[in-house]
Amino acid sequence: MEAFALGEIGLPVDRYVKTTWREYVLIVRGFNRRRSHEFEHTRAICYMIAGVNRDPKKVFPSIEKFWPLPTDDDGIDDKSEEKRLMGILEKFKQGKLYK
Repeated sequence: MEAFALGEIGLPVDRYVKTTWREYVLIVRGFNRRRSHEFEHTRAICYMIAGVNRDPKKVFPSIEKFWPLPTDDDGIDDKSEEKRLMGILEKFKQGKLYK
């Protein structure tokens, strides 16, 4: 956590020491959101370059298939993901997660 905050995010040490857990989570979310926008931008540029140089006789894949990103919608709805995570949390509370 410290290496990520100080190295990747670039928080000064005095700011890191004073950061609450809530602030840290918000900082990490913002960092990840900015990073995903950068990757989406890079993907769009690569997709356009590949589209210009493609064979017009072949079917060109969608941008998501061309370069999948972790932020792409994978078809998992929020309710089922919440249910899955709550199940893991319950197993952890009961001490059965790693058995």
